[in-house]
Amino acid sequence: MNEHSLELIKKEDTNRAPVILFVFNRENHVKQSLKALEENYLAAESVLYVFSDAAISGDQKKAEGVKKTRSYIKKKQTDTVFKRLILIEACEHKGLADSIIDGVTKVMNAYGRAIIVEDDVLVTRDFLNFMNDALDFYREDPKVWSITGVGYDLKSLKDYTPYVYLSYRGGSECWASWSDRWEKIDWEVKDYDEFIKNRGEIRRFNRGGNDMVRILKLWKQGKINSWAIRWDYAQYKADMRCVRPRKSFMCNIGYDNSGEHSTEEDPFKCVRKKEESDYRLEPLTENKKLVSEFKKLREVSIWKRILIFLKEGKQT
Repeated sequence: MNEHSLELIKKEDTNRAPVILFVFNRENHVKQSLKALEENYLAAESVLYVFSDAAISGDQKKAEGVKKTRSYIKKKQTDTVFKRLILIEACEHKGLADSIIDGVTKVMNAYGRAIIVEDDVLVTRDFLNFMNDALDFYREDPKVWSITGVGYDLKSLKDYTPYVYLSYRGGSECWASWSDRWEKIDWEVKDYDEFIKNRGEIRRFNRGGNDMVRILKLWKQGKINSWAIRWDYAQYKADMRCVRPRKSFMCNIGYDNSGEHSTEEDPFKCVRKKEESDYRLEPLTENKKLVSEFKKLREVSIWKRILIFLKEGKQT
């Protein structure tokens, strides 16, 4: 489907949340990511939207990668286990941030909710089960902004009974949310000048990690084009939380310098769980120990991440 001719994504006949996969020029990563999604138990009941960004005009190497990736997706359209696989091709380069904002908005407008996965993520077979169940369970919870499949090995989780916990930071590699949360986001962050002068509010925003305000500053200075930091900022403004699992439903294979913003290793050592989980969802309250440990985990690579952003001068 050519993006110029796309005015509205019409809701497909399914009770499951639509799945969105964002791709660019890494055919090998897309093959692995799509295979993992196809192995999900709910794949046959789910509609998959693949948004493919175009290469910058004149960049022949990336244009060739985009062409190969799109060709692979088109072949999968006629041989997929998904209820339907819909490919949406950008005619001009948009960049990751604008691609995600535009794509998620269109699908959210049609369905009211969505599950989003990046092209270098491998999910477990029960990932879609967990995300759909969590979307249903936390739909009316006034404290829940989003759900993520990204989990970390925090010390206090060994003595923590619930299967999920609340965090002050989203998991942008694979996540899910609802349209009434998504539409609250101010992508221009109009109150930035007021916010940056308030030390108390800066401390509150940094509950998800001391790098958060630094990344927001880099975005404001035009040195990066992060959609995720603005998404996290909107969560902070709404005083809401992200639901995060004890064990990760994914791992990232993109730490191989192949992507626009990737490094040589995963700074957070996120390992996809091996066994299927008999998870239980329940109303949650904030656990201060987990909040503290999560914040410290994110501080490990603050300077490394900022140096990468400055070096790349691109987007996250």
